[in-house]
Amino acid sequence: GGIGTEKIVLELKKLYPDARFIDWEYDDGFLTADFRSNGLKVDMKFDDNCQWITKKTKYRKLSQQPNNIQQAFKQTPYATWRIDDIEFIEFYLFPEKDYYKFDVTYRDLDMEVFISRDGSQVNHLYD
Repeated sequence: GGIGTEKIVLELKKLYPDARFIDWEYDDGFLTADFRSNGLKVDMKFDDNCQWITKKTKYRKLSQQPNNIQQAFKQTPYATWRIDDIEFIEFYLFPEKDYYKFDVTYRDLDMEVFISRDGSQVNHLYD
């Protein structure tokens, strides 16, 4: 990497001082970092100006989510399904588009449940 890469590494360390096991790669012209922080897996994509664009944080438990998201999920028809994982997807330029994605399973059915950051919008998609 060049100067830009060094700046991005510094930016990542500023945002996540405890980031470990950092794996860098180029994806569609963007530099991506996959790493662990506070025991969670985080994926970030950066632009040429060293600004993060998207951030995806993986969780295992519903209890790790804010109360409004827990309540929104509990009100879905999938509340009793097994949660395989939860991702919180954030957009730097469009925080209003941030959302939670729940991968859930019931017997041999897989479903993705999407909940907006404020818990107001819920959608689902068969996986």
